[in-house]
Amino acid sequence: IIADGDFPAFKIGTGDGTFGDVRYCRIANLGIHGKKPTSLYPPYGYADDVYTSQPAIAIYAGERIELERLLITRKEYGIRANISSGKECPGIWVKECRCDYNLNGVYLEKGGGVLAYVLVHKLWNYLNQRVGLRILANYFTRIVDAVLEADGWNTPDNTGAIVDLAGGGNIRIDRMHVNGSKAGGLSPCKALLNLTLDDGANVNISDLVLQSGQYYGLWIWGGAGSYPVRVNIDKFVIGKTRDAGFMGDPGDINDWGIRIEPTSGIVKLSNGLIESAYGIYLSGVEYSIENVTIKGKWSNREGIATFSGDGSTKTFQIEHGVAPGYSDWCNVPLKYEVVPLTPDADAPRTVTADGTYITITFESAPPSGTDNIKFAWRAWI
Repeated sequence: IIADGDFPAFKIGTGDGTFGDVRYCRIANLGIHGKKPTSLYPPYGYADDVYTSQPAIAIYAGERIELERLLITRKEYGIRANISSGKECPGIWVKECRCDYNLNGVYLEKGGGVLAYVLVHKLWNYLNQRVGLRILANYFTRIVDAVLEADGWNTPDNTGAIVDLAGGGNIRIDRMHVNGSKAGGLSPCKALLNLTLDDGANVNISDLVLQSGQYYGLWIWGGAGSYPVRVNIDKFVIGKTRDAGFMGDPGDINDWGIRIEPTSGIVKLSNGLIESAYGIYLSGVEYSIENVTIKGKWSNREGIATFSGDGSTKTFQIEHGVAPGYSDWCNVPLKYEVVPLTPDADAPRTVTADGTYITITFESAPPSGTDNIKFAWRAWI
């Protein structure tokens, strides 16, 4: 189907009934193409960013909508749901679809109505300018086997996300790979995966790979605090969220692998690797972190600290250097430890940390000596 004008190829659910007079609709095995590019092989695959306005498929209501094995290119939206006020859509299934070179890929929202359930299974998007996948459902979102390559390369003022999920209820993701675009001179998105949650939302994510973004790999926020959100993320890899040429400058752009800051919540992170310059920022949550390796230059710091006792000083400080430039934000290590390397250091003590120092306070002042107090230390965030 050639939809090279400012109109959708399909409009679903525009009738007067609760479901827009659509009980069941299945669209399968189609290619839908918008404006023809001026060059068959534009440089880097995206320099020719033409598209026609309106979605290829526009959904306003419907009791059951199934979209299967579709290829959609060069429209304002590949697939767009915006449920009309007073209307309902209990379920949308998007299976084995691909959206390339659109302004936005798959964009499914409850609008003024009800969008109860969304299933995305085997989605592959490539070089959509802004959002690759956005879902705002009332109750349940399920994503299985999704690959989004180089979407979000032209977002206004570094906003938005390649994958943007919002709402309450339950969100479950199994096997998602998001690879951002870092081409020079463009405006990449703010987060590779963004979740804006309502009170009481439950999030379960497994087998997640995020790499080559701009600000954050994963950003979770929202909630009013009446009921805590619950987030469980297992088996994940978050690569450098900026390209190598920008890595390692303290106080640079907010280059966090994971940033989680709902009003209240319970978070469990397990079996992961983070390679962004800064590791994990958590606020307003109880958390458990198990078997997570952080390799970023400013997120994992360690060394040897040596002091000389004078017989009266009980407190010694180590400048840890974690997340420099964020003293007003979050640079307090999530985990820190000191290991005594000399007999005078191996005495009863307490260890605390703030945004600048690991502080060691002995119950009794160590004896006088030269370099007689030595610790191996480590801190990470």
